[in-house]
Amino acid sequence: MLPAFSNCGAAGKSRIKHEIKLGNSKKNRALPNERSRVFILNERDINNIRKSLITYHYKVNGDTIKKTLERHIDLYFRDEIKTANLENRAPYVPSLKQFSYWNKKLFTKDFSINKKNTKKEIDLKMRALLGSVANTTVLPGDVFEIDSTVADVHLISSLNRRKVIGRPTIYTVVDRATRMIVGLHVSLYHASWRAARQALANCFMPKKEYCRLFGISITDDDWPCSHIPLTLMCDNGEMIGLKPQEEMTPLTKLEFAPVGRGDRKSIVERCFGILNDEVIHRLIGTTRRGKIVKGEPTPQSRACLTIQEVTSLLIREILAHNQRTYEELAYINPLLIENDLVISPKNSWMISLKHGRFSARAVGADEVIARLLIPVNANITAGGIQYNNLFYECDPEIASGVRVFGRTTCEARIDDNCVDYIYVRFDKNSIFKKHYLLKKR
Repeated sequence: MLPAFSNCGAAGKSRIKHEIKLGNSKKNRALPNERSRVFILNERDINNIRKSLITYHYKVNGDTIKKTLERHIDLYFRDEIKTANLENRAPYVPSLKQFSYWNKKLFTKDFSINKKNTKKEIDLKMRALLGSVANTTVLPGDVFEIDSTVADVHLISSLNRRKVIGRPTIYTVVDRATRMIVGLHVSLYHASWRAARQALANCFMPKKEYCRLFGISITDDDWPCSHIPLTLMCDNGEMIGLKPQEEMTPLTKLEFAPVGRGDRKSIVERCFGILNDEVIHRLIGTTRRGKIVKGEPTPQSRACLTIQEVTSLLIREILAHNQRTYEELAYINPLLIENDLVISPKNSWMISLKHGRFSARAVGADEVIARLLIPVNANITAGGIQYNNLFYECDPEIASGVRVFGRTTCEARIDDNCVDYIYVRFDKNSIFKKHYLLKKR
């Protein structure tokens, strides 16, 4: 047997370097054309490839492999390129395939990810998913997640249906352990503490009256969420500030997700995707995530729904979502299997509440109204309680006294969902009572 030691090697080990090309030679596709010589790399060439890749490719917004090869050739083979052009031949330089091969051989995938992306992008989109937020949240009511988004649909005014008023902001509150949507608020305000406090008030109070405002009749068991969690997970936007913390700290603990880390409140983020897929992207006037087809009418020109109509559709979808089957809940809450129940958010919530495996607590509506509804000052006049040129009912004795001794002011709370009533208290030791709008011009 001939001693062909140059062909020796083993899996995972580099082959012995020599002066001829490894493997079979390639044939020309066109006979008249002469094929360029295959470049034989030595240790110096491999080291130069490493330097070029680190300098040009492995950085945030770095060059592609092909562009990096061009810069590598321009840096190390400039004289060879000039000579080859003068001699009218193909240059003796590394090929793209060789360059790509040594890129994979010299650098690991982990090195590539860490060098070509920022830490924020890695944490948000590329980190290992070895668990779930549900692994650290066992009981319903442990953590509620709140977030907002601008809806992908344009609305019209309910007073003048020819007037487009823009896109609303949707606030959603979700229980992390059961995936149950426990609060909703649709507002024409941008993301702000004013809009967020309305969503939280809706979350902490029974939903029967809220649904009635939008023409939906339910019982308390259809949407049985009127509880305050141990922790409220939110982003560091409208919830950061002295006023939100002053109002919320006596009720629950606030926890803030870092900037750009939507994965810290992934359950509520996914709920926005569900609402988009099931409701919003099917509506007339939707922006379809900004996808505009040339020649088609713009979303603004096709808008035909009011904020009340969109809110009604979202409520119906939420009621359906809370009763859908989610198999992952079987691993989070074994009570569903033990009691042979449909694996839905609503059933997970109800069975946990029944067996006492529940962390949230219920408070009176008076405390929620006092802390979370929007505080204003109203005038007590002879014609009733006046706010924003609207008059609400008042006890005749109080109105008569004001007519004689002059008008006074009182503390009030308003609900952005409806102007048909206002909550008023006449002294700090009493509770807020609902006063309805008077039928007067």
